[in-house]
Amino acid sequence: MRVAVSRIVGTRWVVAALGLVCLVVLAWRLIDGTGHDNAYFFPRMLDSYLFLKANGLALQEYTASYCAGMFVFANPNSIALSLLQMLLFAVDPVVAVRVTFVVFSVLGAAGMYLSARRLDLDPDAALVAAAAYAFAGHLITRMIVGHVSMHAIALAPLVAWMVMQGLHSIAAARRLAGAAVLAIAALLIAFTFYSGGAALLLQMGVIVAFLTVVYAVRKAQVVTGFAALAAVASLAFLIAAPKVEAGLSVMAAFPKDYYSFPGFTVAGILRLLAEGLFFSPSVPALHEAMIGGTFRPGWHGLYVGLTPFVLFMMLAPLVRSEARRHLVLDISHNRAIVAIGVAYVLVPVVLNIRIEGWNEFLHSVPLLKNVNTLLRWMIILIPLFALLAGRASSYWNLPAAARPALAAMLAVAMTAFQLIVPPEAMKEGQTYDPGEIVQAWTLIHDRDATPPQVTQIGMRLKRDDAGKLRAQRSGDMDHAFLSGASNALCYEPLFGYRLERYPLGSLRPGGIGPPRPDGTLNLKNPACYVYPQANNCKPGDHFREEQTQLVADLLARKPVTFARSARRRAADMAGLAGFIICFGAIGAALAASALALVRRRRHS
Repeated sequence: MRVAVSRIVGTRWVVAALGLVCLVVLAWRLIDGTGHDNAYFFPRMLDSYLFLKANGLALQEYTASYCAGMFVFANPNSIALSLLQMLLFAVDPVVAVRVTFVVFSVLGAAGMYLSARRLDLDPDAALVAAAAYAFAGHLITRMIVGHVSMHAIALAPLVAWMVMQGLHSIAAARRLAGAAVLAIAALLIAFTFYSGGAALLLQMGVIVAFLTVVYAVRKAQVVTGFAALAAVASLAFLIAAPKVEAGLSVMAAFPKDYYSFPGFTVAGILRLLAEGLFFSPSVPALHEAMIGGTFRPGWHGLYVGLTPFVLFMMLAPLVRSEARRHLVLDISHNRAIVAIGVAYVLVPVVLNIRIEGWNEFLHSVPLLKNVNTLLRWMIILIPLFALLAGRASSYWNLPAAARPALAAMLAVAMTAFQLIVPPEAMKEGQTYDPGEIVQAWTLIHDRDATPPQVTQIGMRLKRDDAGKLRAQRSGDMDHAFLSGASNALCYEPLFGYRLERYPLGSLRPGGIGPPRPDGTLNLKNPACYVYPQANNCKPGDHFREEQTQLVADLLARKPVTFARSARRRAADMAGLAGFIICFGAIGAALAASALALVRRRRHS
């Protein structure tokens, strides 16, 4: 009997290894760096790599390499403090994105497996849930198109498991262990924010909350569960306070609330959910079903990618009467959880349906008004359907030795789907050439080359109908710093997708110096975007001639010190306190565990 169990466990590890191979295949076959949004991230990654290479682990607050002077740390989308960024010390940007996809997919799969086990799925059902989560198309398509800052959303089930594990430890009177696990969960959420994952942070929080509440209801720990969620969220906010404060300061100066939300008809939202979750979205038909909105999403914006195989995994067992009886029993014994699940499914529906006045109300909500679409909320359904697929797989009542094969078949089938469908649907958006960035990285990394210092402001000009030269957006030229020029009209969504709020002012193509008659230099002071009052300026102001040394340090990629607001100084202290609390809790738990181990050995 023990040998048989050992073989089954070994088979599960083989399935996990097969899943890893499939993830590597997806990464190396589909991620080639040609996604259009790599035009935004790759130059910034290379600039941050140059800064870190020159200054070690110093904090890069600002840069002159693009946008004629730009903030880095205060940018919610900046990945300068991410694992992806650090990988540039070993591999080029394209390989770094591939490795990041594999690593975070594995962590996501592990988190989904552990969460499913905490929710009482058997090991093989949990393995199916992990496969469904890891091979959903959302993450791979985002990496293909270049939305590389979204990688940390994969950690949501792992964070949820840590909260559940904390509740489990607290219920077992192991309070220090529980506090330590909750502290790690807070660190992961804060890491997500620091690594540029702000765009999906709300969705991540909702996934964590949903899985935790389901667990808390099952274990009759509802009050403790909500308290744990509040504690983790508060501690994560405390740790991330410097980044949050800096980002809020920028967004206060440049609110992006001028794009309206699209909405769907009832038929349209149903079609969106069916096609986006399990099939390939029909973009023309879904665009036709959309009402309002400034922009129309591309295929990748409509695709969640659970594939038909997850749908089959959920529904196929129900052809058996015994499976249907199991389903009825599951529903009757978990009515509260079913109600929570139904409400959870309705979240992306309610956010994306078109009702007169409702969409306008959503656009006024502080946490939502700075986005241009709420379609990304569909991704919160991935863990739910992964769990349902895992639970449904147990209805087959297969022999124990055969059950791990279900997860293996699902992983292979979903991999095949992702290899075929997204590349064909997204090929028109693969317009970026990463060759120059990769070549520059190779020279910098392998030969210790250094690009020329930025001395010029680059600007693409075009004559209008009246023959007057007009500055043109040139978001594909942010790598111009490799030739000594800072691309003025850069690609920066915080200024608007068409740079509607970019304060061009008196910026002109040409040299940064000498000072102009009004005493300004031809370079924007990036601190004025973030802390204008503290620096006695307003957003978009230029450096002045008395700041020549500051400019020289900024152009040389040295850490520069500008005045910070009192709120930022308080946030820095709060962040430090958060780290001390977290590592204090973890240290206390480790010390208590070591002490208990010593005592057991003495008494044995």
